[in-house]
Amino acid sequence: MQPTKAASHQPPRTLAGIAVDTPAGRTYLDARQQSHETFGRLSTIRYFDPGEPNSWRNIKYNVGRISKEMMMGRFWRDYYPEDENVAVMAWEPLYNNSGRWNRYWSGEKIFGSAIRLSHRLGKPFGVAETGSVIVGSDNGGRRAIWLEELARHLGEHQARSVTYFNLNVKGDDRLREDPSQRAWRQAVVSSHSSSG
Repeated sequence: MQPTKAASHQPPRTLAGIAVDTPAGRTYLDARQQSHETFGRLSTIRYFDPGEPNSWRNIKYNVGRISKEMMMGRFWRDYYPEDENVAVMAWEPLYNNSGRWNRYWSGEKIFGSAIRLSHRLGKPFGVAETGSVIVGSDNGGRRAIWLEELARHLGEHQARSVTYFNLNVKGDDRLREDPSQRAWRQAVVSSHSSSG
């Protein structure tokens, strides 16, 4: 009789994706295909549809209002619908969209409090969107290193997913330079790798 091999428990992979933009004259399908070509087969896609139903617009308005209220000193628990109603915590640490900071922050500085809170609640978490404009005179090389570090950090902390905010809204976070595109493509491709 052969001894049975013990099953190894592997944490889930962090699925990497991108926010897809539809510039004037392009359809969502065209934009999605372009994103697949640039970054590989995306595990997650975030898309903002200008033709969304009114009820969705109201949800975005309320979320925006809640975010603003939270920045004014309100407590996140005031908006938490209780544990039994939450399967996954989704965070949006879009940390340097305005270009206000002159360096790329570490994954711990950007995501640390969200990760600790999610773990304290016993909830898996994902990053709904994150991104940064190019900092200073960077040609994309430093942002590429930052993207690699973020993907590694989130993987080590077992994020379920991360979506890069590849849009130009209040700041140009788009990954248009080769080093940044290659770095995020590696995160996307790695999210499809076998977990064991």
